[in-house]
Amino acid sequence: MFQKPQLQEQLENIEEAANTYFDVDDPSSADEKRRAEIDQDLASFVNRMFDVIEPSSRFGESDEATLRNELSRTQVALRFRRLRRWNTFVEHDEGTVLAVVPAGQAEDPIFSVSHAREEFDEGLGVIGRFLIRIPDQPQGEIEEASSKQQMEKEVAIFPSPPGLRWKDTTIAFISDYKIRVEAKGLAEQYVYDEIGFEDKRAGGKGKLWDVLRALAMLKGSATVDDLENASKDRINVSKDISRLRKILFKLMGIKGDPFCGYKERECYETKFTLRDEQTFGEHRKPEADGEELLQEVYSEELSPKWLKS
Repeated sequence: MFQKPQLQEQLENIEEAANTYFDVDDPSSADEKRRAEIDQDLASFVNRMFDVIEPSSRFGESDEATLRNELSRTQVALRFRRLRRWNTFVEHDEGTVLAVVPAGQAEDPIFSVSHAREEFDEGLGVIGRFLIRIPDQPQGEIEEASSKQQMEKEVAIFPSPPGLRWKDTTIAFISDYKIRVEAKGLAEQYVYDEIGFEDKRAGGKGKLWDVLRALAMLKGSATVDDLENASKDRINVSKDISRLRKILFKLMGIKGDPFCGYKERECYETKFTLRDEQTFGEHRKPEADGEELLQEVYSEELSPKWLKS
Protein backbone atom coordinates (compact mmCIF):
# COMPACT_ATOMS: atom_id res chain seq x y z
CA MET A 1 0.00 0.00 0.00
CA PHE A 2 1.24 3.51 -0.81
CA GLN A 3 1.94 5.53 2.30
CA LYS A 4 1.40 9.23 2.83
CA PRO A 5 4.83 10.55 1.68
CA GLN A 6 4.52 8.66 -1.61
CA LEU A 7 0.99 9.98 -2.12
CA GLN A 8 2.16 13.53 -1.42
CA GLU A 9 4.99 13.20 -3.92
CA GLN A 10 2.63 11.80 -6.56
CA LEU A 11 0.16 14.66 -6.06
CA GLU A 12 2.96 17.24 -6.32
CA ASN A 13 4.09 15.63 -9.60
CA ILE A 14 0.54 15.86 -10.95
CA GLU A 15 0.38 19.52 -9.96
CA GLU A 16 3.69 20.32 -11.68
CA ALA A 17 2.61 18.50 -14.85
CA ALA A 18 -0.70 20.41 -14.83
CA ASN A 19 1.09 23.74 -14.46
CA THR A 20 2.98 22.98 -17.66
CA TYR A 21 -0.12 21.66 -19.43
CA PHE A 22 -2.20 24.77 -18.74
CA ASP A 23 0.60 27.12 -19.79
CA VAL A 24 -0.99 27.73 -23.23
CA ASP A 25 -2.72 30.65 -24.90
CA ASP A 26 -5.19 28.64 -26.99
CA PRO A 27 -7.10 25.68 -25.44
CA SER A 28 -7.14 23.92 -28.81
CA SER A 29 -3.32 23.84 -28.76
CA ALA A 30 -3.14 21.87 -25.50
CA ASP A 31 -0.86 18.84 -25.60
CA GLU A 32 -3.23 15.85 -25.86
CA LYS A 33 -0.50 13.39 -24.93
CA ARG A 34 0.27 15.36 -21.78
CA ARG A 35 -3.45 15.58 -20.98
CA ALA A 36 -3.85 11.80 -21.25
CA GLU A 37 -0.83 11.25 -18.97
CA ILE A 38 -2.18 13.61 -16.29
CA ASP A 39 -5.63 12.04 -16.64
CA GLN A 40 -4.18 8.57 -16.06
CA ASP A 41 -2.01 9.75 -13.16
CA LEU A 42 -5.04 11.35 -11.49
CA ALA A 43 -7.09 8.17 -11.77
CA SER A 44 -4.18 6.12 -10.41
CA PHE A 45 -3.73 8.54 -7.50
CA VAL A 46 -7.40 8.49 -6.50
CA ASN A 47 -7.48 4.67 -6.68
CA ARG A 48 -4.55 4.57 -4.28
CA MET A 49 -6.37 7.03 -2.05
CA PHE A 50 -9.32 4.63 -1.94
CA ASP A 51 -6.96 1.85 -0.82
CA VAL A 52 -5.95 4.06 2.11
CA ILE A 53 -9.28 5.52 3.18
CA GLU A 54 -11.65 2.56 2.73
CA PRO A 55 -10.39 0.59 5.77
CA SER A 56 -10.00 3.74 7.87
CA SER A 57 -12.55 4.90 10.43
CA ARG A 58 -11.57 8.50 9.62
CA PHE A 59 -13.42 8.38 6.30
CA GLY A 60 -16.97 7.55 5.27
CA GLU A 61 -19.10 7.01 2.16
CA SER A 62 -19.53 10.73 1.63
CA ASP A 63 -15.73 11.08 1.43
CA GLU A 64 -15.55 8.41 -1.24
CA ALA A 65 -18.31 10.14 -3.22
CA THR A 66 -16.44 13.45 -2.93
CA LEU A 67 -13.25 11.88 -4.26
CA ARG A 68 -15.10 10.45 -7.25
CA ASN A 69 -16.83 13.75 -7.99
CA GLU A 70 -13.63 15.79 -7.77
CA LEU A 71 -11.77 13.27 -9.95
CA SER A 72 -14.46 13.75 -12.61
CA ARG A 73 -14.22 17.51 -12.22
CA THR A 74 -10.46 17.63 -12.71
CA GLN A 75 -10.50 15.23 -15.66
CA VAL A 76 -13.19 17.27 -17.38
CA ALA A 77 -11.25 20.50 -16.76
CA LEU A 78 -8.24 18.95 -18.52
CA ARG A 79 -10.41 18.81 -21.65
CA PHE A 80 -11.27 22.50 -21.15
CA ARG A 81 -14.81 21.70 -20.11
CA ARG A 82 -16.85 22.29 -16.97
CA LEU A 83 -18.94 19.55 -15.37
CA ARG A 84 -22.53 20.62 -14.83
CA ARG A 85 -24.81 18.45 -12.65
CA TRP A 86 -28.48 18.63 -11.79
CA ASN A 87 -30.91 16.75 -9.54
CA THR A 88 -34.26 15.25 -10.51
CA PHE A 89 -36.73 17.97 -11.42
CA VAL A 90 -40.50 17.41 -11.54
CA GLU A 91 -42.64 19.82 -13.54
CA HIS A 92 -46.26 19.80 -12.42
CA ASP A 93 -49.43 21.81 -12.60
CA GLU A 94 -51.90 21.72 -9.71
CA GLY A 95 -50.83 18.25 -8.67
CA THR A 96 -50.62 16.85 -12.19
CA VAL A 97 -47.13 15.72 -13.19
CA LEU A 98 -46.31 17.14 -16.61
CA ALA A 99 -42.70 16.01 -16.95
CA VAL A 100 -39.80 14.56 -15.00
CA VAL A 101 -36.19 15.49 -15.70
CA PRO A 102 -33.95 12.76 -14.26
CA ALA A 103 -30.76 13.57 -12.42
CA GLY A 104 -27.79 13.82 -14.72
CA GLN A 105 -24.76 15.75 -15.80
CA ALA A 106 -23.31 17.39 -18.87
CA GLU A 107 -20.12 19.09 -19.96
CA ASP A 108 -20.08 22.75 -20.92
CA PRO A 109 -17.16 23.98 -23.05
CA ILE A 110 -14.64 26.34 -21.47
CA PHE A 111 -12.94 28.79 -23.80
CA SER A 112 -10.68 30.40 -21.20
CA VAL A 113 -7.47 28.73 -20.06
CA SER A 114 -7.64 30.52 -16.71
CA HIS A 115 -11.20 29.22 -16.12
CA ALA A 116 -10.22 25.64 -16.94
CA ARG A 117 -7.16 25.92 -14.71
CA GLU A 118 -9.29 27.32 -11.88
CA GLU A 119 -11.72 24.39 -12.15
CA PHE A 120 -8.81 21.94 -12.14
CA ASP A 121 -7.05 23.61 -9.18
CA GLU A 122 -10.24 23.68 -7.10
CA GLY A 123 -10.91 19.99 -7.75
CA LEU A 124 -7.33 19.03 -7.00
CA GLY A 125 -7.46 21.18 -3.87
CA VAL A 126 -10.39 19.18 -2.48
CA ILE A 127 -8.59 15.93 -3.28
CA GLY A 128 -5.43 17.21 -1.62
CA ARG A 129 -7.25 17.97 1.62
CA PHE A 130 -7.79 14.23 2.11
CA LEU A 131 -4.03 13.77 2.46
CA ILE A 132 -3.98 16.01 5.52
CA ARG A 133 -6.42 13.65 7.26
CA ILE A 134 -4.34 10.54 6.54
CA PRO A 135 -2.00 9.58 9.44
CA ASP A 136 1.69 10.10 8.73
CA GLN A 137 2.35 6.52 9.80
CA PRO A 138 0.31 3.27 9.93
CA GLN A 139 -1.39 2.74 13.28
CA GLY A 140 1.04 0.02 14.32
CA GLU A 141 4.04 2.25 13.69
CA ILE A 142 2.38 5.12 15.56
CA GLU A 143 1.94 2.94 18.65
CA GLU A 144 5.60 1.90 18.50
CA ALA A 145 6.93 5.44 17.96
CA SER A 146 9.37 6.75 20.49
CA SER A 147 8.35 9.34 23.08
CA LYS A 148 10.57 11.86 21.28
CA GLN A 149 8.63 11.42 18.04
CA GLN A 150 5.34 11.65 19.88
CA MET A 151 6.38 14.95 21.44
CA GLU A 152 7.35 16.58 18.13
CA LYS A 153 5.23 19.62 17.39
CA GLU A 154 2.82 19.20 14.49
CA VAL A 155 2.57 21.85 11.82
CA ALA A 156 -0.51 24.05 12.26
CA ILE A 157 -3.20 23.89 9.56
CA PHE A 158 -5.55 26.72 8.71
CA PRO A 159 -9.25 25.61 8.86
CA SER A 160 -9.87 26.28 5.16
CA PRO A 161 -13.54 25.94 4.15
CA PRO A 162 -14.37 23.72 1.14
CA GLY A 163 -13.78 25.37 -2.21
CA LEU A 164 -11.39 27.99 -0.85
CA ARG A 165 -9.19 29.53 -3.55
CA TRP A 166 -5.89 31.33 -3.33
CA LYS A 167 -7.44 34.57 -4.53
CA ASP A 168 -9.78 34.52 -1.49
CA THR A 169 -6.84 34.33 0.92
CA THR A 170 -4.83 37.07 2.65
CA ILE A 171 -1.55 36.57 4.51
CA ALA A 172 -0.22 39.57 6.43
CA PHE A 173 2.95 39.97 8.47
CA ILE A 174 2.05 41.59 11.78
CA SER A 175 5.51 41.26 13.35
CA ASP A 176 8.96 39.87 12.59
CA TYR A 177 7.79 36.49 13.87
CA LYS A 178 4.06 36.29 13.24
CA ILE A 179 1.55 36.33 10.37
CA ARG A 180 -2.24 36.62 10.24
CA VAL A 181 -4.14 34.47 7.76
CA GLU A 182 -7.65 35.49 6.64
CA ALA A 183 -10.07 33.69 4.34
CA LYS A 184 -13.86 33.61 3.98
CA GLY A 185 -14.45 35.34 7.33
CA LEU A 186 -11.94 33.15 9.20
CA ALA A 187 -8.77 34.55 10.76
CA GLU A 188 -5.85 32.86 12.53
CA GLN A 189 -2.43 34.03 13.71
CA TYR A 190 0.71 31.89 13.52
CA VAL A 191 4.29 32.21 14.72
CA TYR A 192 6.83 31.09 12.10
CA ASP A 193 7.79 27.86 13.90
CA GLU A 194 4.14 26.72 14.09
CA ILE A 195 3.83 26.47 10.31
CA GLY A 196 7.11 24.98 9.15
CA PHE A 197 9.35 28.05 8.73
CA GLU A 198 11.79 27.21 11.50
CA ASP A 199 15.46 26.53 10.78
CA LYS A 200 16.04 23.76 13.33
CA ARG A 201 19.80 23.80 12.86
CA ALA A 202 20.06 27.53 13.49
CA GLY A 203 17.29 27.56 16.12
CA GLY A 204 15.33 30.43 14.66
CA LYS A 205 13.64 31.78 11.55
CA GLY A 206 14.62 30.00 8.37
CA LYS A 207 15.53 31.44 4.98
CA LEU A 208 12.07 30.88 3.50
CA TRP A 209 10.43 33.05 6.19
CA ASP A 210 12.59 35.97 5.08
CA VAL A 211 11.87 35.26 1.40
CA LEU A 212 8.13 35.39 2.14
CA ARG A 213 8.62 38.54 4.23
CA ALA A 214 10.52 40.21 1.40
CA LEU A 215 7.72 39.33 -1.00
CA ALA A 216 5.21 40.84 1.43
CA MET A 217 7.19 44.08 1.52
CA LEU A 218 7.16 44.02 -2.29
CA LYS A 219 3.35 43.59 -2.22
CA GLY A 220 3.49 39.94 -3.27
CA SER A 221 5.50 40.39 -6.44
CA ALA A 222 9.25 40.11 -7.05
CA THR A 223 10.24 41.22 -10.53
CA VAL A 224 13.02 39.80 -12.65
CA ASP A 225 15.16 42.85 -11.76
CA ASP A 226 14.52 42.32 -8.04
CA LEU A 227 15.71 38.73 -8.29
CA GLU A 228 18.68 39.48 -10.54
CA ASN A 229 19.83 42.19 -8.17
CA ALA A 230 19.40 39.92 -5.16
CA SER A 231 20.90 36.69 -6.45
CA LYS A 232 23.54 35.69 -8.96
CA ASP A 233 22.16 32.15 -8.91
CA ARG A 234 18.57 32.02 -10.22
CA ILE A 235 18.44 28.29 -9.45
CA ASN A 236 18.49 29.06 -5.72
CA VAL A 237 15.51 31.38 -6.11
CA SER A 238 13.52 28.82 -8.12
CA LYS A 239 14.15 26.12 -5.50
CA ASP A 240 13.12 28.45 -2.69
CA ILE A 241 9.85 29.35 -4.40
CA SER A 242 9.17 25.62 -4.92
CA ARG A 243 9.75 24.99 -1.19
CA LEU A 244 7.51 27.93 -0.33
CA ARG A 245 4.72 26.38 -2.42
CA LYS A 246 4.87 23.21 -0.31
CA ILE A 247 4.75 25.08 3.01
CA LEU A 248 1.84 27.24 1.86
CA PHE A 249 -0.11 24.20 0.68
CA LYS A 250 0.39 22.43 4.01
CA LEU A 251 -0.85 25.53 5.80
CA MET A 252 -3.87 26.26 3.60
CA GLY A 253 -4.66 22.96 1.87
CA ILE A 254 -5.47 24.82 -1.35
CA LYS A 255 -4.19 22.77 -4.23
CA GLY A 256 -2.89 24.57 -7.24
CA ASP A 257 0.06 26.90 -7.55
CA PRO A 258 -0.10 29.82 -5.08
CA PHE A 259 2.06 31.78 -7.55
CA CYS A 260 1.09 33.09 -10.98
CA GLY A 261 2.90 31.69 -14.00
CA TYR A 262 6.48 32.98 -14.05
CA LYS A 263 6.76 33.05 -17.86
CA GLU A 264 3.49 34.89 -18.19
CA ARG A 265 4.23 37.63 -15.61
CA GLU A 266 8.05 37.62 -15.74
CA CYS A 267 8.01 37.71 -11.98
CA TYR A 268 7.11 35.62 -8.94
CA GLU A 269 3.68 36.98 -8.01
CA THR A 270 1.34 35.50 -5.40
CA LYS A 271 -2.25 34.64 -6.30
CA PHE A 272 -3.22 35.47 -2.72
CA THR A 273 -2.97 38.89 -1.10
CA LEU A 274 0.37 39.19 0.67
CA ARG A 275 1.28 42.29 2.62
CA ASP A 276 3.38 43.59 5.47
CA GLU A 277 1.49 45.47 8.18
CA GLN A 278 4.29 45.98 10.68
CA THR A 279 4.99 49.64 11.38
CA PHE A 280 8.52 50.91 10.98
CA GLY A 281 7.86 54.62 11.34
CA GLU A 282 6.35 57.29 9.15
CA HIS A 283 9.34 57.43 6.77
CA ARG A 284 9.30 53.70 6.09
CA LYS A 285 9.62 52.52 2.48
CA PRO A 286 8.44 48.89 2.43
CA GLU A 287 9.49 48.28 -1.18
CA ALA A 288 13.05 49.37 -0.43
CA ASP A 289 12.99 47.22 2.73
CA GLY A 290 11.88 44.24 0.64
CA GLU A 291 14.67 44.70 -1.90
CA GLU A 292 17.19 45.05 0.92
CA LEU A 293 15.93 41.88 2.60
CA LEU A 294 16.17 39.94 -0.67
CA GLN A 295 19.74 41.17 -1.02
CA GLU A 296 20.46 39.91 2.49
CA VAL A 297 18.82 36.53 1.93
CA TYR A 298 20.78 35.81 -1.24
CA SER A 299 24.10 37.39 -0.26
CA GLU A 300 26.72 34.73 0.40
CA GLU A 301 28.69 37.13 2.58
CA LEU A 302 25.70 38.01 4.80
CA SER A 303 24.00 34.63 5.09
CA PRO A 304 26.26 31.63 4.30
CA LYS A 305 24.20 29.34 6.57
CA TRP A 306 21.17 29.79 4.31
CA LEU A 307 23.01 28.98 1.10
CA LYS A 308 24.35 25.78 2.63
CA SER A 309 20.87 24.65 3.65
